[in-house]
Amino acid sequence: MPDAEAPAIAMITQELDVLFINKMIR
Repeated sequence: MPDAEAPAIAMITQELDVLFINKMIR
């Protein structure tokens, strides 16, 4: 994985985790 893509993938993964947690709470 190119280092240039790492930050973007990390951000997307974090957003997905937040959405998943919100669904679990609700």
